[in-house]
Amino acid sequence: MKRKVLTLAAVAVLLFFASILAAQSQPEQLTGEGAIVAFHKQWRHAVWNPKGREMSEFATRADLWIVRIDRWVSGNVPGKYFLVDYMLYERAVSNREINQPKLRFRLRAPQESEGPKPCFGVTTEGQMGDFQRTHPGRTDSIPPLKDLGCLVAEKPPTVIKEQARTTAPRLSH
Repeated sequence: MKRKVLTLAAVAVLLFFASILAAQSQPEQLTGEGAIVAFHKQWRHAVWNPKGREMSEFATRADLWIVRIDRWVSGNVPGKYFLVDYMLYERAVSNREINQPKLRFRLRAPQESEGPKPCFGVTTEGQMGDFQRTHPGRTDSIPPLKDLGCLVAEKPPTVIKEQARTTAPRLSH
């Protein structure tokens, strides 16, 4: 009986520590609201859909954006402009979506286990001329690429619809 109790206690302790390690290995999920202000001209995949196509494990398609975060909903990263490496696991972001003034992004920091930092080549060798501005970003004053933080998006951003303003009816005299 004592042996069973000790075994159950040992299993409980192991499960507890395993759950802590699993929680620590998950990257922090960040949610921010803002806009895509520019996209890398050569890395843009506006119509690609992975369903029905085989992908090589070495050739993951990605878009590279410059994103302006106007408000953090959850989490917080210093800065307002970021390079965002969007991994096309689900679908491409359409031209209509990329030009929306209000988007909600689900982001995370790059992980060391992913190999080289996703935005590394752009921040060290890239130029602003490699990017095309979107409608929301046409007047933004974007910092130099080397000063931008790097984040990863695995899901497409969602469009935030502005609520229509309701005006009070006028009273007639």
